[in-house]
Amino acid sequence: MRNTGRPCPPFDRQLGGAEALSMGFPLSGWPCGFINWEKSGGEHSSPHFKIREKGGGGVPIDSLGFVYLFLPASMAAYYLTSNRYKNFVLLVVSLVFYGMLFPTMLPMALGSLLFDYLVVQLLALWEGNPAWRSLAAGASVVKNMGMLLALGMLARPQALMAPAGLSVINLTSMGYVLDVYDHEAPADSSFVRYGILCLFFGKVFVGPLVTYNQLAPQLKKIRPSLSGIASGVVAFTIGLGKKVILADSVTALYESLRATPLYEMTSMAAWVMVLAFAFALYFTLSAYSDMARGLGKIFGLDLPQNFYYPYQARTVTEFFGRFNMTVSEYWKRYIRLGRPDGSHARLTAAFEALFVTALWGVWFGFSPNCLAFGLLIGALVLVERHLTGKLLRAIPPVFSRMITFLVVILSLVFLLGGEWSQIAAYLRMMFGLGSRPATDETFLYLISSNYLVLLGCLFLSTSSADMLGRWIKKNYPQLDDGLTVVFNIGLLVITTALLL
Repeated sequence: MRNTGRPCPPFDRQLGGAEALSMGFPLSGWPCGFINWEKSGGEHSSPHFKIREKGGGGVPIDSLGFVYLFLPASMAAYYLTSNRYKNFVLLVVSLVFYGMLFPTMLPMALGSLLFDYLVVQLLALWEGNPAWRSLAAGASVVKNMGMLLALGMLARPQALMAPAGLSVINLTSMGYVLDVYDHEAPADSSFVRYGILCLFFGKVFVGPLVTYNQLAPQLKKIRPSLSGIASGVVAFTIGLGKKVILADSVTALYESLRATPLYEMTSMAAWVMVLAFAFALYFTLSAYSDMARGLGKIFGLDLPQNFYYPYQARTVTEFFGRFNMTVSEYWKRYIRLGRPDGSHARLTAAFEALFVTALWGVWFGFSPNCLAFGLLIGALVLVERHLTGKLLRAIPPVFSRMITFLVVILSLVFLLGGEWSQIAAYLRMMFGLGSRPATDETFLYLISSNYLVLLGCLFLSTSSADMLGRWIKKNYPQLDDGLTVVFNIGLLVITTALLL
């Protein structure tokens, strides 16, 4: 049941003349934002997931054209080139990939990168002049955040393209400028290395966000290997299968439930809809992150992990640290509000936590919903820090994980609802406060058709599969090798068939 990319009908009316309104600042930097709302008549809205510039071509990394044409051609160009020019080829490949997908945004992305590259060189030139260095670094921060804010705001009322890829590109670039300013990274004179840091085509959708110190040493000492290529192909295939088989299927289930008019939705349908949304969010983002890491290994780069089973976290604080790990680490790294002594220290720490989680939430989309989601997560983190944290860690892990998962699911309603009244209506239905029965025939039909998808998502959102794999590898190593080969070939065949 692959997602066809069709918009979701609004809550209580037929879809007609729907206008796609982006929520800006997408986590992925995608053209219409990661979480998008299809809006009709200016009253009701419905989020779904998109990738691709409107009217653009190109080959997204979850397409047959990328898997069987663009990637092999890029690998051939890269590996047939001497080590001296491999970085240049990788930058050209990334520019071609980005330009094919987002042709109207490529000049803006390059202009932004050239500005920050000049700032980095000025920071090195003005080493003995703190005032000028502060001015240069401040200009970069204002430029990067201003671009994302302005484009995100313009995209909503005018149905324009949101910052396609610019969230990953600009934040990576801004982070490097700040690291050079703080003397935590050198001012690299190579625009090629700097361009790959910000524009590497594998991570331009959802990251992971990387720092100069993580990537530059690898680019300076290129060590391609057959084992790296093999492990990269396996990681990419697993990520692609996760996107096509799990994410697209559970997204289709979510969209089917979301298309139900509000007055016809049952309590169980509301719960399953939010659950499907949670799985769609996680498996879409983690799939693209897995594909990015796989592509990195294919080209000799080791990218950081971005997700680590967030839905089996024991606390909301742990969930925040496991979901979009590089994004939360990014904001914690660069948000510095100071640590005053005395009674203000706790207040400052609390405000800093709320600020960081708010930015983490806005990363999903430039909207009040995403801001509220981030602030709610921040408030829950503070509650755990000062009240319930010790209790959650003291009770058996199975119960603390169940409690945390329930709290996270309820929090995600803020991302799912387009209007505050819709959020309240969903919460009322989930707690059985509506007039509808718990289930109906439509809901039972959808569940009977999709229960395997939900069970698969539930199982694979935990570390159970990894534990099973390690157990087989330890006790039956020969069987493990055969199963790995069969699994990966079968996964590629099934994924290819679904993409046809």
